[in-house]
Amino acid sequence: MKAFMLGLLFLLAAFSASFGQQMFNSCVENEGADISVTLPTSFTTANANLPDPFAMLSGSRMTTKEQWKQRRQELLKLLEKTAYGTKPPKPASVTGTVSRSSISVKVGSASFSVSVTMPSSGSAPYPLVIRYDNSGVPASDFTSNGIAVANYTTSNVGGGTRASKSGAFYTVNSNNKSTGHLAAWAWGVSRIIDVIEDDPNKLFDPTKIGVTGCSRDGKGAFVGGILDQRVALTMPMESGTGGMASMRVAYNNRDQGGGTNGSQSPSSAYGEQPWLGDDFSTFQNSPNNLPIDMHEAIALAAPRGFLAVYKTAGSAGQWLNVPGSHVSAVSGAEVYKALGVGGNFGWLNTGTESHCAWPSGYSTTVKDFSDKYLHRKKAPDAEPLFKENNRPATAASMKNWTTPTLSGSLTIGGCGNTPSPTPSSSSVASVSSSSSRASSSSSSSVANVSSSSSRASSSSSSSRVSSSSSSSRASSSSSSSRNSSSSNATSGSSSSEEDSTPIVSNIPLTNFSSGVVQIFDLKGNKVASVNVSGSQTVKLQLPKGVYFAKARGMQSVKFVVK
Repeated sequence: MKAFMLGLLFLLAAFSASFGQQMFNSCVENEGADISVTLPTSFTTANANLPDPFAMLSGSRMTTKEQWKQRRQELLKLLEKTAYGTKPPKPASVTGTVSRSSISVKVGSASFSVSVTMPSSGSAPYPLVIRYDNSGVPASDFTSNGIAVANYTTSNVGGGTRASKSGAFYTVNSNNKSTGHLAAWAWGVSRIIDVIEDDPNKLFDPTKIGVTGCSRDGKGAFVGGILDQRVALTMPMESGTGGMASMRVAYNNRDQGGGTNGSQSPSSAYGEQPWLGDDFSTFQNSPNNLPIDMHEAIALAAPRGFLAVYKTAGSAGQWLNVPGSHVSAVSGAEVYKALGVGGNFGWLNTGTESHCAWPSGYSTTVKDFSDKYLHRKKAPDAEPLFKENNRPATAASMKNWTTPTLSGSLTIGGCGNTPSPTPSSSSVASVSSSSSRASSSSSSSVANVSSSSSRASSSSSSSRVSSSSSSSRASSSSSSSRNSSSSNATSGSSSSEEDSTPIVSNIPLTNFSSGVVQIFDLKGNKVASVNVSGSQTVKLQLPKGVYFAKARGMQSVKFVVK
């Protein structure tokens, strides 16, 4: 009994430390990879207005949230074709190592690594923010909040001139020399996440990844975040033209004499460094022919967390196209609102510090967004956040479309439906067997998850934990992972050994009142399928890891088997 009580106390402690809000990011890099998109053969029709993000290539407009998967893939392909170049999918083999000081990545004959700074508090698996070239939001804003930081040296993945690009990306993807540096760097971020996913020690949580950077690295962080749906929080700082700023506004506000007394023009951004793809040369002096603009690039991040950081500092703010960035922010936030997740978008523009200097007043908002999307311990707000000293430009004069009211629900691949902006209770549980003997002799942990009704207590954030005396001896002797279910927890034969498995009585399967509940792993693979009824107890034997329980028409629930 003493061992059981210690195990029960451990379980309760794990619950209190691990409860959080549901994730908005995906378990896969690109949910729409299997969707075929036929792009127009030419882009010669000028449009001075911001393109309609809800207008499908078929000619119809979105009417349901379910159509976002299709529309996002269309926007992604348009963006790759005209602005950034192709970002290839995951190669057949990605290997590497993960430690408390570095993460290494190897793809074929190419390799690169990032240094890691661990947080001053917290426990594995840690959230991780990838800082482009040690820039963007200060590392201390994360490490002081239980979040690890990786310093990503981008030139190791994409460098060189437009005529002679170099780095790991171009070594591996020799047929994609026309891809610009920003998409190449984004590919590197995705490969870092791949290695984190496969780390057997689970030092970092691949579902809690953020990216940040400033200036050219702000452009990089922007593209890295929008192109991988596993990234939970994207935080570009002063990304300017080539980043989140409208290309149309950049062209309209450029210095007509070719100087710096205006926004950086699209042609200047194209020529300064090969950040943009080679195919953008067609549009550098005619951005009105672009079939997209950067508000639609922002939309690629939806419904995930996004926090844009700017300052209104004199000529630097002018060159960085703050007005154009604001136009993109206001218009991109409309997609978030239409999908029912407006509060996942934020815009900061109150500081007056010099370029890339960090305003201390921004740290509170960064912590708030980190707590929501990296720790997932706070509920999202209902509406977008706009903190600004002034509105540098309005999108109204360039926006000839309205935001539709979309029906249905948005499903995140392998991770379930998006939650309501104000969920009433926590939905994350860490489940651990109380039997030290079982865990030492088996690579599987057994979690008994009860489906007895929690509806009466669903408005409370507390969890109820009861125990079952079912024996885990039969399962602990095997190192294989098997999935099973039973209508009740069964008692084992009498034994003097203290062998108990706690039953979680309201997390996670009790969030589903009835029907078939499917269990998915982090990669979106279905590992179990169980029938749930109001009084049923379901016994699941799963390997250690992170899982998602989901049922048709219901929000998914994350739980961790430790």
